[in-house]
Amino acid sequence: MPGDKNYQIIFEDEDILVVDKPSGLRTIPDGYQPLLACLAKQLRDEYGQIFVVHRLDKETSGVILFARNAEAHRDLNLQFENRLVTKTYHAICTGFPQWQSITANFPLKVNGDRRHRTIIDYQNGKPAATEFMVLSSNREFHLTEIHPNKGYTHIVRTHAAALAIPLLS
Repeated sequence: MPGDKNYQIIFEDEDILVVDKPSGLRTIPDGYQPLLACLAKQLRDEYGQIFVVHRLDKETSGVILFARNAEAHRDLNLQFENRLVTKTYHAICTGFPQWQSITANFPLKVNGDRRHRTIIDYQNGKPAATEFMVLSSNREFHLTEIHPNKGYTHIVRTHAAALAIPLLS
């Protein structure tokens, strides 16, 4: 059911909530269908006022941070803005990369096509880079650690596609 609690609180205090967001749940309301389930609304229903600090794509599971008051929100936003926060993603990928690590350095344009996807755009895109490092592999899959240098929507997916690194969903 849309109102069911399908997330776990990892840590909470008077300033922050650290949440394990499952795949398939939006972080914030959908712009086209605002009544669809989202983590921010579920947390507001349980905790009252919360502030979104950053987002994860609907399809992405992982740890996400929310502020519980305006001062914490301001402080956390400054930490993200000043690049004091390091984002690390782990993905299972298919294929056989011929490298142990590589950096995708392609300019991105958010909502760059008619389907609201982030695209590589050499003329109008903004600078963006993502580091990929193979941690382990077998005959079919490899576990990759990923570090984007920006917070653009779908940066990891777009850069992985540009490098022909298929991500498993």
